[in-house]
Amino acid sequence: MLTYDEVMLRYGTTSRTCFPLQIAELSDVFTQSEFRVFRAALESGGVVRGLRAPGGAALSRTQIDALTELAKTEGAEAWLRVRRGGLRAARSDREFLSEAEQRALVER
Repeated sequence: MLTYDEVMLRYGTTSRTCFPLQIAELSDVFTQSEFRVFRAALESGGVVRGLRAPGGAALSRTQIDALTELAKTEGAEAWLRVRRGGLRAARSDREFLSEAEQRALVER
């Protein structure tokens, strides 16, 4: 059985614990990041978390934009697309993530 705190960290709510997508804690990966959005979040006491969405790489830009707007209502500020072969973010995002950060992100 999970504790309340574990449920909140994994799912973000207690009302959808059967939801198959779990939130991954990524703050430790980006503590020294040059990626401005992540660094600013951590420096202000925030966190960096990710949500693995199997099949999400096939989403259209319109669908991603709609999900991004939804995520912003919950405080999210950035998204990256990761595929099985590695990071597939915008070129500018890849430039700001070190090779080690990219590997750790793909592994998680």
